[in-house]
Amino acid sequence: MRPEGLPKMAAVCMLAILGASVAAIGLHPAESVIPQDLRNTVARVQVLNATGRLEQTGSGVVVGVKQIEGRDEAWLCVLTADHIADPFPGEAVNRRVGFGNSAGVMAGPWQSAEVIWIPGPVVRERGQDFWVDLAMLGVRIQNFAAFKRDFPMAPAPVANRDPGSRRLFQAGYGYPTTIDPRLPGFYRVQEVDGAGRQNYGTLRVGENDSDRIINAYSRTSRANNKQYRFAAIEGDLDFVRRGNRWPPVSGESYPLRRDSGGPSFVFAPREREWLLGGIHSDSATRGRPGDLVVREGDLWHDVAAPYYAQWIERSCNAVPEPGTLTLVACALAGLTLRQRKRCAR
Repeated sequence: MRPEGLPKMAAVCMLAILGASVAAIGLHPAESVIPQDLRNTVARVQVLNATGRLEQTGSGVVVGVKQIEGRDEAWLCVLTADHIADPFPGEAVNRRVGFGNSAGVMAGPWQSAEVIWIPGPVVRERGQDFWVDLAMLGVRIQNFAAFKRDFPMAPAPVANRDPGSRRLFQAGYGYPTTIDPRLPGFYRVQEVDGAGRQNYGTLRVGENDSDRIINAYSRTSRANNKQYRFAAIEGDLDFVRRGNRWPPVSGESYPLRRDSGGPSFVFAPREREWLLGGIHSDSATRGRPGDLVVREGDLWHDVAAPYYAQWIERSCNAVPEPGTLTLVACALAGLTLRQRKRCAR
């Protein structure tokens, strides 16, 4: 598969950005590094079945804002993972997008159930379809002036050049982890909070470094049984130790369940600009629900967003304003058809 979205030189630059590992970066308070108007772009994504039962939760990131002229409304382009947005292919579902920290899975200061789903690119190889683990959600926000006061946003453009840094700032609303002094070499996953609720809905930001780019990373999602293949950023978990002592001084961030669809940002020091580098797709965990751990060296994978920059831009452009909803089906069909023809060639 040839990655879609970047010219050859830009793809080479992306390899330069993410192609080598560097020393582990501790899990310092990256929230103080990421500007607030960029943190505000990270969203909570939930999918309910036709009966209203919550089936899937994850994260996403705003990549575009389309204010409706003459009205206090806007459409937000929220990029997320396809396996979060489409847990039951072919079945009717309801999607919700929220902003701000929540006290529970569905709580939060802002929620919108007016959501349009645009599925990710499809690659056809040897008669078989493979999906890129991306999806675009068009989210309608009413009372937009009040929303902007609570959540001023500055979406990061997709990286398409070497920013001069390999450090990633990973964000999501998923499970947190703790370092257990009795469990050397592991993070312990905190699946529930002190009140016994699912530990989802609080934004967390941490730091990690990419190890390499995989041009055609393949996996089958347990969430929806789709087969995915895409250009991926791969990294692992490292701890910073003082000698061989445990507990360590600190550990890297590690995307977990419910972080899927969230962003990895990168900072370009020369231009002093934040860029979108990846979208969380999968990671390894060990154990069983209620007793999950992550071991040093376990791998995580992001969709390498720069390879799909053109699709991201086209999909955001297809997010409609009110009155154009009838055109969505035609727009999506055209996007999918062009993607299939391009990959076939």
